[in-house]
Amino acid sequence: MLHDLAPTLQSASQSPSRNETGARPIAMALLLTSIAGFIDAAGYVVLAHIFVANMSGNSVAAGLYAVERDWRLMFHRGFPVLVFVVGLILGGVVAEAQRPHGKRRAIGWCLLLESTFLGGFILYGAALIGWHGRLIPATLGAESVMVILPALAMGVQNVTLRASGALSIYTTHVTGTLTQLADDIVRWGQWMHGYLKCRSPAARRWRRLLRMTPRHPVAQEAVFLAALWVVYVIGAIGGGVGIEFWGIISVSIPFAILAVLAIFCLRFPGQPAMRNDSHLPYHHAWRHRCRR
Repeated sequence: MLHDLAPTLQSASQSPSRNETGARPIAMALLLTSIAGFIDAAGYVVLAHIFVANMSGNSVAAGLYAVERDWRLMFHRGFPVLVFVVGLILGGVVAEAQRPHGKRRAIGWCLLLESTFLGGFILYGAALIGWHGRLIPATLGAESVMVILPALAMGVQNVTLRASGALSIYTTHVTGTLTQLADDIVRWGQWMHGYLKCRSPAARRWRRLLRMTPRHPVAQEAVFLAALWVVYVIGAIGGGVGIEFWGIISVSIPFAILAVLAIFCLRFPGQPAMRNDSHLPYHHAWRHRCRR
C-alpha cells in the first residue's frame, strides 16, 4: 500500500489533457485537504474533542473508554467512525453513478452532497447550541445529529477524487500522505546517490542533478505530498481561529467554497472518462474472471 498514491502525478503526465488530469485536480486536492483540516479542527473544538475527518484518534479513544467501561464516552468517540464509513459508501456510490457522465460531474455531485451536510451542520448547530456554543459528549438524542452531519460530509469528501477517477488520494487524513512522502524521499535519495557515483566532474554532476530534480516524477510527487500536509495544517489553524472568533458560522467559508466548486463542476462536466483501477488489489484477476 506504500505506492497507493503513485498514480497522482504520473497519470497526469500520461494524459493528453493537462487541464483535466494535471493542474486542476492537484489544485482541487490541495483545496479539499485544507478544508478537511478546517472542518476537523472546528469539529474537535465544537463537538467535545471528536475528530470528524480523522478516524484513527476516535478509534483509539473508543477502545480506551471500552476498557474503562465508560460506555457513554465510548459511544461518543466510536459513533463518528460508523458515520464516516457511511459517508464513504455514500460518496463512492454517488461518484460511481455519475462518473460515466464525466469526472467533473461525479466530483460536482459529491461536493454538492458534502456542502449540503455542512450547511445542515451550520444551521442545526446554531439552533441547538448557538453560534458560539460547545457540545457536551453526545448521546442518542438531538446532539448526535451535530456529529452525524460533518462526519458524513468528510466521508463523502474523502472518497470523492479517488472514486471519480481524478486522483488516487484521500483528502481528509495525512498519515498515508506522510508515509508516501517518506518513501518518495528515500527513492529520490537512492536515485541521487546513484547519479552522483558517475565519473564526470563533481561540479558538473551537481549542476545536472539540480536541473533534473524538479522534473523527476518522484521529486514532483514528494513536493505535492508535502504540500498536502502543509495545507492540512493551515486549514486546521484556520478552523481553530474561525471557531474561536466567529463560532460555528466560520464553517460557512468551506461551505461556500465547496458549493462554488460543485456548481462549476456540474456546469462544466468535461468528457466522460473511465476510471483506472489497475492499482487496486486483484483488479486484473477479477476483471478476467468477470469476462469469463
